[in-house]
Amino acid sequence: MKKHLCIITVGFGFGGAERLIFDLVSNIKEYRFSVIGLKGDGILMEKLEKSGIAVSTLGGTNTFDFRVFPRLLTLLKRLKPDLIHTHLIKANWLGRIAGRILNIPVISTIHNIYTFMNPFERMVERFTAPLSINIVCSRTVLKMNSTLIGDFYQGVINNGVDVPKITSGLNLNKLLTISRLDMRQKRTDILIRGFSLLAREFPGLHLTIVGEGRDRNKLELLTKKLGLTNRVKFTGFIPVDNDLLKNSGIFVLVSEFEGLPYSLLEAMASGLVPVVSNVGGIRDVVIDGVNGLLLYKNSPAEVYEKIKYLLTNKDKAEEMKIHARETIINNFNIKKTIQAWRELYEKTLTAKHNHLKINRLHVLNSTHSNIVQ
Repeated sequence: MKKHLCIITVGFGFGGAERLIFDLVSNIKEYRFSVIGLKGDGILMEKLEKSGIAVSTLGGTNTFDFRVFPRLLTLLKRLKPDLIHTHLIKANWLGRIAGRILNIPVISTIHNIYTFMNPFERMVERFTAPLSINIVCSRTVLKMNSTLIGDFYQGVINNGVDVPKITSGLNLNKLLTISRLDMRQKRTDILIRGFSLLAREFPGLHLTIVGEGRDRNKLELLTKKLGLTNRVKFTGFIPVDNDLLKNSGIFVLVSEFEGLPYSLLEAMASGLVPVVSNVGGIRDVVIDGVNGLLLYKNSPAEVYEKIKYLLTNKDKAEEMKIHARETIINNFNIKKTIQAWRELYEKTLTAKHNHLKINRLHVLNSTHSNIVQ
């Protein structure tokens, strides 16, 4: 009989964490998966149910509705999973405690840098982190969170994406950004202001903004105010497919903080040249001037300067495109990511000692290149 792996997450949107969840249940067939969300429904739930994965929601009303915890315990007692895999902060906290109470091993994935945590949240993270094996999405995120929280994070498994076999020519006049429209983290407003400077000099330049969020109306009003409604397109949330990527040439992401964004990896795999903020796990992917350009100031003027450099140095942009794609093939390929998770699941389930004693050496002593120190 297949071992049962239960994944616990906060909700059923389709950001980076949810993307990883879907990749895991779709590609690892050795185990039986179920997925629990603390609140709501959404695109991930629909995709999981269509794939035949058992899905449950605990009916939480907001991110900090801790009434879901007794419901989680009750459901886990009924499901009796062999291993719990948690994603995102609150699910990590509750899943770790539930695992300890029920004597079920827990793996927690850390998807972001914890600079945004308040003192209470950092205290809870320090209290619960020792209750699980903690895997981080990039080396920089591992280093920064270990400094902020403590030495509770055992290793790294990079996010990974499929690599298209064929990429199109480089269409530098088409800029693309894919992100949640929330200016507390994603500074799409800075991108729009930088684009307004470029639009004066490059009449054929267009920007497509893919995503939804609380600040969409504000961003659309800003676009109108700057006279860019015919040059900037808001698509809302749409599936990111090869057609969208192959018709673009430059991928731009202006952020206050990041983990390791899937949108960046997909864009680079498809041959787009990235112009992205020098934050979080992005530093583990983009080498400034080699496979893309980094933003150090997050200002409209800097966005203008970096993109103008690509528009006026097409040979250099072509070189960056080639190196960007090679970076993903060599280091952020979905096949490597899935194999790394497969190995960690097997190692955790077959460990003869208590799972909480699995230390840094056990996690990092993998022969697979996607688990790194």
